[in-house]
Amino acid sequence: MKLDEKRRLVEVLLCRGNDDQFMISEVCSRLNVSRHVGSWANAAWQSACDFHGWTTSASDDALEAAYRLIESSPTLRREFFGVSP
Repeated sequence: MKLDEKRRLVEVLLCRGNDDQFMISEVCSRLNVSRHVGSWANAAWQSACDFHGWTTSASDDALEAAYRLIESSPTLRREFFGVSP
């Protein structure tokens, strides 16, 4: 996955985490992102949901998935948090 795709993926997850009424597919459509970025966003969100056993809200799980992705990349970590690894 390229860095630009990761940025778009984080954008989708943050938008999904910001509003519980929209599903990831709707967010992807509104942001005009590619289908494979939408698939990655859905998989990342599902992973967070599975980890919590559906005990948190869908928006919280989307925010956690975005945070995990940001933390996994030194470049994204620097861009979002202004710190290096």
